[in-house]
Amino acid sequence: MIDVYQRIFDVIFNSCEPYLVRDFLTVRGIGGGNKKYCLFSCKKIFDTMIEILNKSRYNGEIVLPKYITFNTKSVFKTNDIIKMSDCYVKNKIIINNDIIKLANARESAQKDRILLIPIDGINSFLNGYSDFAVILILQQQNENDKNVFDTKNVSIFNPIRKDIFTFSSEEGCKYNGKKISFDDISNENSIDAIFVNNQAEKISFDLTKLSQISENLYISNSIFSSLTKLLTTDKNLCIAKIEDDILPFVNFISKQSSFIMKKIGSHFAIGNNGVVNKI
Repeated sequence: MIDVYQRIFDVIFNSCEPYLVRDFLTVRGIGGGNKKYCLFSCKKIFDTMIEILNKSRYNGEIVLPKYITFNTKSVFKTNDIIKMSDCYVKNKIIINNDIIKLANARESAQKDRILLIPIDGINSFLNGYSDFAVILILQQQNENDKNVFDTKNVSIFNPIRKDIFTFSSEEGCKYNGKKISFDDISNENSIDAIFVNNQAEKISFDLTKLSQISENLYISNSIFSSLTKLLTTDKNLCIAKIEDDILPFVNFISKQSSFIMKKIGSHFAIGNNGVVNKI
């Protein structure tokens, strides 16, 4: 089942890539953009996903986060994306209590749900930095509790770097299709830190003092950026701002990839439970 959805996700990513790259290069070329670029890019991603799911005869639900945040003063509802979409205008989708369904979908006994985060790392996208990604999450209805959906697969795609991370309940963590493995940390009290200025420097400190210096650590709004640092370098810690609706998926990712999480105030420290082997 996961393989089928992974193929669907790959098709969605490949279809989104050309215009996402073009939009990104346009924004970077003019020295930064405004939310109009992001809105239209998110709309294209949404429309592409709906069209592909329609062709694959997907019967499940589709959910977007309720809000997309640029900064403390710039927030818009994802309903803005949906209402702009070609699929909405052509009556190809039905919306009920923020749950989206394809208009021609048939009811199925086992409910699937796909969650779309159109652009994770919007500020990076708008400022011409490549630390952004599209995130697709597959969930299935819990057999014992129909109100609960269990995460089965998380796919994260960066069109600029051509990076795809997949986290699966069946296959664990993969980077560009290759399994990622971990070794044990030799010294649990020694952690690498990534700083705000993006100049990665290595320091050692006691874990109990982490909260006291958290403001000096690299703080990322992008799950993709955090995972990239953790999985493709020898760094073992970053602090991420994680919204409540994304937190369950990050917990799932942590379990599938040997990450550990520690809450510090309103932030989360995400670190490796082991050192990543070369991929």
